[in-house]
Amino acid sequence: MNSQQLFRRSRLRLAAWYALVMGGILSLSGLGVAHVLLQANWAALEREIESIAGTLHDSLEPMLPPAADPTEVLQQILPDLCLVDQPCEPNLSLIQRHTLGISDRSTYYIRLFDNQGNLLAFSSNQPEPLSANLNQDIWQTLQTQSGSRYHQFTTTLHCRVTE
Repeated sequence: MNSQQLFRRSRLRLAAWYALVMGGILSLSGLGVAHVLLQANWAALEREIESIAGTLHDSLEPMLPPAADPTEVLQQILPDLCLVDQPCEPNLSLIQRHTLGISDRSTYYIRLFDNQGNLLAFSSNQPEPLSANLNQDIWQTLQTQSGSRYHQFTTTLHCRVTE
């Protein structure tokens, strides 16, 4: 065997090992960066959902009637809510749609339950099928039969107590 062939073979092996090690390092680095970006995106999504839920919570809670059925008040505040056991025909005027900017119905849905966990009202764009029972978990990820995933945040509204 010629020494030049031996040198060439050693050089090719060394280049292959170098490419393999660098490929592994770059792959692991890429996976790490992708993981960090996905976590940051997920955290931003959760902050946005919490912010919208908090704004709705702070807007609705002071207006809830004490110990009465809140559905009439809720429908006055959010006119496109559908009440349970009633036909759901959202028909918003231009002014109403602009006043409801906090809850963009193409991106978010709202479901309101009473203290017993019974569904009172919901937005017309909620994914189907959703359970009519309240799940007390603060964060939930739901998946429909079509494969769409929804990240859901649950918060509690309390009506003011009269003395």
